[in-house]
Amino acid sequence: AAARTGRLLSPQELIVIDMKARVRGHVFMHLADGRGWVFASMPQSGGSKRTSEFLIAECEGELTVEDKAADAMAMLPPTDDVVEVGHWTYIVGFHPILAIGSSPNGTLIEPGDIIKVDKRAFVDGYADPCRGRGWKWLRLLDGRGWVPEKDVTGKDLVSLRADSLISYPSHFKPTTTAGAAAA
Repeated sequence: AAARTGRLLSPQELIVIDMKARVRGHVFMHLADGRGWVFASMPQSGGSKRTSEFLIAECEGELTVEDKAADAMAMLPPTDDVVEVGHWTYIVGFHPILAIGSSPNGTLIEPGDIIKVDKRAFVDGYADPCRGRGWKWLRLLDGRGWVPEKDVTGKDLVSLRADSLISYPSHFKPTTTAGAAAA
């Protein structure tokens, strides 16, 4: 179960959803600003009929500011501070990581795998660590999707390596067929 964030949505608040998921018939929506997941509807019991209270509605309305049409692009903050573009090399730590975004079920990245990254994006949209958590999502150069840099507790899932210094973490023990045959 996901932990509650303690953050609330206000009635009539305009939000951006970047992902929808259906779990056991219930629709959940992920807030693009990093605040977490919300129910699309709240299940209620109503005798033998199952009913639900509608919580979030999609809208196609026009954004206005002081009775004038608003330029939606001008209202969005620039992303050049929160998305870094370059080339980095990471090594996956103790646990496998699920890369999301390239296939419906994701791709499993194994411990000890060397991954090449071409974009890094701050999870909460704040490049300033004083305002946000400073955690990043990493886009894999080979197209398998995005992986988190840290887990929910803040522990590193991957280790950044200099391109000229590729060394495996101390816990990684490569398996060799020759060593297995000799044993």
